[in-house]
Amino acid sequence: MSENVIIDKQFTGPPGYGQGGYICGVVAELVGNTAEVTLRKPAPLEKPLQVQRFDEGGVAISDGDTLIAKGSPTTFDIDVPTPVSFSEAVAASKSYWGIKQHPIPSCFVCSPQIPDDSGLGIFPGPIEERSMVATPWTPAARLASPDGKIDAKFLWAALDCPSGWALVHAGFMGSSVPFDPAVLGRLSGKIVEPIEVKQRCIVIGWSIGMEGRKGYAGSAIYSSNGDLHAVGKATWIKI
Repeated sequence: MSENVIIDKQFTGPPGYGQGGYICGVVAELVGNTAEVTLRKPAPLEKPLQVQRFDEGGVAISDGDTLIAKGSPTTFDIDVPTPVSFSEAVAASKSYWGIKQHPIPSCFVCSPQIPDDSGLGIFPGPIEERSMVATPWTPAARLASPDGKIDAKFLWAALDCPSGWALVHAGFMGSSVPFDPAVLGRLSGKIVEPIEVKQRCIVIGWSIGMEGRKGYAGSAIYSSNGDLHAVGKATWIKI
């Protein structure tokens, strides 16, 4: 029997397609707790995507003959900065550049134009003295799995956008609005500890470096008491 996944339209990134981090989370859910996911093409919404499984835990999802994403179990090393305080994250989010002009207004994760009852409300603003971005996040009950914990796919989605905004602040996508377009190409992630519904969290992102058309960034989700819950390492590609 064939195996399929369908990306609901509420999880939009670019218009008509799934948000990159969420797609990585869908693939990672098929792989395991720690995964590396490479995005090849935008994932269409409301359409069955075929799942193919490989030896040693690898997975691919495709739209017919078009490969959308591939994932595999992995290990990765990344130096994770200590978090700012919850109040500092609140203050930083008030300076979020996406409030004035957002490159992808349809993104359910970080666009202020998405209503509170359907978006994630991830608005990472600069922590200038530490060269990072940060945002508070208190995940709603509607994001929970049947076990009462926040569905890991939303943690992957939350790891995506702060890495991109960290690169924006580092100048990878230009120094002024409108920013040079770039897309998430790869996200390695690890869920360290599940998150409870309405648990106050701090999400941070930081630039790791740039090489030609590629920018590298990290992101992490902490609880407000400083416990690490998820960490990611992203590759962004200018288009």
